Amino acid sequence: MNKTSPHEHRIPINRKESFYTGTIFPMLAAEGGFEALRRIITEVYPASLDIPLLKKPWRQGWDMQFFTEYSLKESIVPDMPNKMFENIELSGSKETPDIVLYFYPNDTQASPLRGTLVGIEAKMFTQPSLPDLEGQISAQRQILQQMSEKLDNCDLYQLVLIPEETIKKYDEQKLSDSVQKGRFQGWLTWNSVLDAWQKANGDYASPAGLFAKDLEFALENFDSLVSEVSRSGQNCDAKLTGKAIYNGFKEGSTDFAYKIMGCSGGLNGNRLNNHIEKSEWQYQEYEVSNQHEPFNHNWFSIDDFVKKIDNRCPKSDDH
Repeated sequence: MNKTSPHEHRIPINRKESFYTGTIFPMLAAEGGFEALRRIITEVYPASLDIPLLKKPWRQGWDMQFFTEYSLKESIVPDMPNKMFENIELSGSKETPDIVLYFYPNDTQASPLRGTLVGIEAKMFTQPSLPDLEGQISAQRQILQQMSEKLDNCDLYQLVLIPEETIKKYDEQKLSDSVQKGRFQGWLTWNSVLDAWQKANGDYASPAGLFAKDLEFALENFDSLVSEVSRSGQNCDAKLTGKAIYNGFKEGSTDFAYKIMGCSGGLNGNRLNNHIEKSEWQYQEYEVSNQHEPFNHNWFSIDDFVKKIDNRCPKSDDH
């Protein structure tokens, strides 16, 4: 008798990265009174971060803020206690880390220790090139460094959260080189997040267990779930970042012969709109082709793409 898969009669798994960063990560990290988060941070490569709050006993003299999909610009409003952020310079990059953690002493006046700000850029099923990922993190640093300065020059760490399969694509040595060059301070994997939750006595029968099962399924089926456009490849002549496509078209060079590009959902689909809204389009890789006519509903003209960028970003802040 064949065993029925527990996923056979379920709706398809959510592939949006915001689900993994905004729902799954907090649910698993909070396990055991944030014991799982302590384990996650101590498994950062190439070296664990020295954050006093994450050393036992938990929260003795320390506290934490835990935000996902954080936007400093949208968070600053008049007449709030933290007025020091009102005059912060936000006219540059609009990049936002997927996860922002701030660890700080309960009594900032009495404690000689500084707080620690951690920005985590997470990728699940999208796999930008390593230089493009570094560019995205560099853009986020513009905002995070200002936040750090406002928080009494607290320590700042920028981390990358990716599946183990993506490490194989990037090459672990190249990731180590990026850390040595200061482009970010370390990386961790979604696999280690799941492992940390399990070691913190995570129970699959608990509410958090529902999300652990989703992450486990996503990792086990990663090859099938990875970005549809990047895995198909049958129609493309090359893969370029949105920024390279935009600049190539604008410059009008004869070396740029591509006419159409692909993104799941097409020109007006949620995927591309989300890339533009979060300023990820510059670093996201898209398939391109020198054919004139779109192959299917996922393909559209580069001319229309450039017009869409110009209309959504009239001041060219994101170009």
